[in-house]
Amino acid sequence: MRAISNFGAPFRFAESGEIIAWSRILDDEEALCIVNAHGREIRGGNVIVDANLNPSGSEMTVKVNTHESVNGTSATVAHPVDSHLPVKRLNDGTTFVEIRNVQPSEVLVLVNHP
Repeated sequence: MRAISNFGAPFRFAESGEIIAWSRILDDEEALCIVNAHGREIRGGNVIVDANLNPSGSEMTVKVNTHESVNGTSATVAHPVDSHLPVKRLNDGTTFVEIRNVQPSEVLVLVNHP
């Protein structure tokens, strides 16, 4: 599981109706999986990623966006397939990506190796 921060709150694991995030790591590759567990509301947040595998200045690439797949186009879709999200770091070393506007019940998968 990956902790999430909303609206500047401390990072913590998802509460009911928020986005849920976890990652799978194989050697130096991280795949970050995100699900909007709310059935009617758009959700987002800052999601922690592995600091050792995602140094400052790195990016994660969106490989799956179910909202884009359903629509058949990337127009007006947040985080379209093949888009890049910069990895950000707080002063305390916490490393994260900003995930915004995930549609209800949709899924994103991002990887640190395109």
